[in-house]
Formats: sequence, C-alpha cells, structure tokens
Amino acid sequence: MTRLGLLLSVAVAGAFAAGGASASVPVPTVGCDQSVFDASPKPPSDLRVVFNRIAVVAENYRPQPVRSRPLGFWVKAPIFVRASSGPVTLEVPRGWRAREAITYGDSGIVRALRIGRCPGGSTAWFGYAGGFYLTRPACVPLMVGVGGRSRLVRFGIGRSCTPG
Repeated sequence: MTRLGLLLSVAVAGAFAAGGASASVPVPTVGCDQSVFDASPKPPSDLRVVFNRIAVVAENYRPQPVRSRPLGFWVKAPIFVRASSGPVTLEVPRGWRAREAITYGDSGIVRALRIGRCPGGSTAWFGYAGGFYLTRPACVPLMVGVGGRSRLVRFGIGRSCTPG
C-alpha cells in the first residue's frame, strides 16, 4: 500500500470511529412485525408522548445500566409508536455517536433507525423492545422525528437530566 493510501485508510477509519456520517450506510427500518407488545389503545402511563405519535421513557429514567459490549453499558428503554404514524426516526446526535448507540427490533446496534408505519388507525399503539448502549451513565440525547418534525429528547440513564 502506498503512503497516501495508508493515510487515507487511517483518516476514513478515524472518521467512522468518531461517529462521522457516511451517505453509504443505510438506515435500518424496523417493521410492524417486530413489535413485541400487542397493539393497545394507549401507551403505558409512565411514558412521555412526543408529537402525540411516539411514547418514550421519562426524561429521568434512571435504571442502573448493566455492563455490556460494545460501548460498555446497556439499558432497556421501550418505545411505543401510534399506528398510522411514520415513519418514525430515531437518531443519535453527531456529537454523541462515539458514546451512544441504540437498538430496536432487529436493527442491530446503530446510530440511527426508522420505525415503519403500521396499520391499525390512530388509536392503536405498537411497542418495541430495545434501548441504549453507552460508554458511561449520562443524560443522553436522541433526535426523535415524525411527519417532518423532529425534537431532541433527553434520557437520564443512570444519571439525572435535571441539574441539582
């Protein structure tokens, strides 16, 4: 390998490790068939609802993460999506990609995923198992989007998001 080729290889590997985006990496789609909770008329009451379409754990969801690979810690955090919503996108912000990853359905451990639109009208909610991989307990951000709108949502995982 030439010296230039070696330098380019190292630069590309470093960008990937640092969480650099790549247009060639496909975003996995989690289908309705991967819902592990039966469709229900409303999400569990202890979840917070975003855009009246997505229900996620509370901001100060503070279970103790367990040691796991690849990032060091794992914590379960189910998500519910209202039928006929979608697709829903979940994305780890660029600055957190070396410290945080997510998984839902059979997406694998990823930095972004899409949950497809499910049938059932606007009164059914589909639940998906999954959660976060982290380098350490933290108040972590996740970009949540649906229907052209997106919002940065924070999760206190092993650490509070509220100062004090």
